Amino acid sequence: MIVLLASAAASWGQLDANDPWPKESHNERNTCYAPKYGPHAVPTLHWWSKAGYGATTDANAPPAWRGGAAIAKIQGVRCVFVCGRDPDNSYIPTLYAFRFYPCDAAYDPTMTEAPALAKIALAPATEQINSTPLILPSDRIVVQTTKRVLCYDFSNALTFNPNNCALQSPPLIWQYYPTDGFVSEAASPALGYANNQGEPGMRTSHIFVAGNLKRLPEDGGGALEHRATLVALDPLTGTGQNPFVWQANLDDGFTQAAVTPAIGPIDGDSALRNFVYVATFGNSSTRNFFACYSDNSAAPLWADLGGTGEINGSFASASIHGNGDVIIPGDDGEVHAFDNVIPAGSQLTERAAERTVGEHCSATAGVFPDRHCVLWEEGNALNRIDDTGPTIELAGSRSLQFKERWVHGAPALDATNNWYVNTLGQLSAYPDYRKVMAFRNAIDGSSTILKAWQGGEYIPPQLTIGGQTVNLRQKFEGQVAMDEDGTLVVCNRGYVLALNPFAFDFSGNGVIDDEDIDAFALALTAEPLWRTGYGDAFGVNRLGVGDCNHDGVFDALDIDCFESRFPVAYGRCAYGAPGDGEGADRQDEMDWDRFLETMTWLRNYFDSH
Repeated sequence: MIVLLASAAASWGQLDANDPWPKESHNERNTCYAPKYGPHAVPTLHWWSKAGYGATTDANAPPAWRGGAAIAKIQGVRCVFVCGRDPDNSYIPTLYAFRFYPCDAAYDPTMTEAPALAKIALAPATEQINSTPLILPSDRIVVQTTKRVLCYDFSNALTFNPNNCALQSPPLIWQYYPTDGFVSEAASPALGYANNQGEPGMRTSHIFVAGNLKRLPEDGGGALEHRATLVALDPLTGTGQNPFVWQANLDDGFTQAAVTPAIGPIDGDSALRNFVYVATFGNSSTRNFFACYSDNSAAPLWADLGGTGEINGSFASASIHGNGDVIIPGDDGEVHAFDNVIPAGSQLTERAAERTVGEHCSATAGVFPDRHCVLWEEGNALNRIDDTGPTIELAGSRSLQFKERWVHGAPALDATNNWYVNTLGQLSAYPDYRKVMAFRNAIDGSSTILKAWQGGEYIPPQLTIGGQTVNLRQKFEGQVAMDEDGTLVVCNRGYVLALNPFAFDFSGNGVIDDEDIDAFALALTAEPLWRTGYGDAFGVNRLGVGDCNHDGVFDALDIDCFESRFPVAYGRCAYGAPGDGEGADRQDEMDWDRFLETMTWLRNYFDSH
C-alpha cells in the first residue's frame, strides 16, 4: 500500500511528482483516504458490466467477491481494472479492463452493459480470485490469485481513435508460482520501498504479498507445512518460478492470508527503514500481527490480536496514519493501535489498551487525516474511533439495524470528510439492503454518525433489457474505489458499477434547476469564485458534475453538451422526488431566455479569450 495521506504521499508515496493522482496509490484494500471530492449527492449509474467478482448469479459458480477496483491512467487513458470470474469461459479467474468512459458515446446504462477492453485469463478454474489489482507507474498490472502472483505489461496494449477503442493482448512479464502454490484467501499485492543494505539513502521498489508457503516449522522439525509468509518481489525483473527478493516467515500456526500488506515508515530510526505490516488469522494463540523490515534486515516483530480459538487475528488489513502509526481491527471485536517505533524486544508496542467496539471486525478501517478512523463491525454498526490522544476512544457509532455478517473491504474517504461504504445484504430476504451509503466524519449530539447524502442512498436497479431482467442488486463485500472526478466504483458478486456524481448540479443543492445555469457559467469562467460560493461549500466535484462530453476535462467543450442535456435533466432532485417535501419548491419552469442567453455569452466569452 502507498498511503494517500498528504504527509505520507509527499515523502515517499508518490513516485511521479507531476502526477497529482499517483496511479499506484489508488484503491488498495488499506488505502482509504483520497484527496478529492466524492459525490456530494446520491450518485447516478454511469456504466455497469457483469464482470465483477462472480459475474453471475449462478449458484453453482465458484465464489469470488472480496477484492475491489483499481483506477488509473494507462497511456493517458483512464481505465478501471477488476478481478473476477468469466462466466463465458468456465468461470476461470480473470482480469477485466474497462475504459472509464465507455467507447460508445451513445452508451446508455439502462439499455446494456459496458463492453470490456480486455478479459485476461489468469489461472485455472481451481484457483480463486478475491484480490484488488495493483497498478504500477510503468503501466504494469499485478494481480494475486489464491496460488500465484502475476504481472502484465499494458504499456503497449492500448490503442484508441475517436470512433473506436481496442486493446492488444498484454504480455505476461512474470509470475510468482512456487511448486506448491502461494496459498492465500483474499490477499492483494502492495507496492512499497526497501532500503538497500550497505547503501545509505538508496531505496528500491518491492511488491509485497502475503500468503502461505510450504516450508518447515521454525524449529526445523516435522514435515513441510503451509505457513504464513511475507514475500518481496522485484516489480520489474522478477521472472521464473521464484522471483522473490526475500521472504519473512511469520506465524507458526495454521493461518489464512486475507490481507494487503501495509507499508509505513519507522519513527526515530536513522536508517529510515519501513515496516511492512501483515495480519494473519488462525488457531494459534499468539503472533497474529506482524511488522517486518522492508529490507528484511531482522526477524519479524509481532503482537497478539487477542481472542482464542477461531476468532484469533484479523481478516482486516492494517491502516496507517500519516506518521506511520497503525490501526488494526481484530476479529475479536477489538481495535488495536500501535506506535511505529522499534520496540526493545520482539513484540510491537501497542500504544494503548485495545478498544472494544462490539462484534467481530473483518473490515479494514478508514483513516482520516485528523486521526479519526471509521470501520464496520460484523453486527449492525458503523464505528468511529478517535486516535488523537494517548488512548483510543469510541467517538460515535451508527446502527444500520440489520445483521450484516462477514463484512469485508474498506470504506472510501474523501477530502470533504465524507466516507462511502457498500452494504452486504447477506440474507436473500433483504435484497434492498445491498446498496451504497455515505456518512460524515462527524457525530450529532447523541454520538450518532451523521449521514452525508441527506438521508439518501444508492440502491442498484433491476433493469429489463431485451425482455430479460438484469438485477444489479447483488451482495457487496469488497471495498469502495473512488476516482478523481468523484465517481465511485463498486463491485459485488455479480457486477461492477461506476456511480457518477450528480451531473449538472453545480450549485450543490441536490436538484437541477435555474441556479445551476449561473453556477455552470461561474465554474467555467471564474473557478475560484465558484469554489467559494458552491464547490468547497458543498463539496462539489467540478469535473464529476461538469465533464458532460466525457473527455476527462471540464472546459468550454462541455458547453454544447450542457446546452443539449441540461433541459432533459432539469427538475431532477437527488435528495427527494418532486412533491415529497425535499426540493419540491424548486420544480418551477426553466427561464429559457436566460438559459440560451447564458450559453451564447459563454461561447462569446471563450471565443474572445
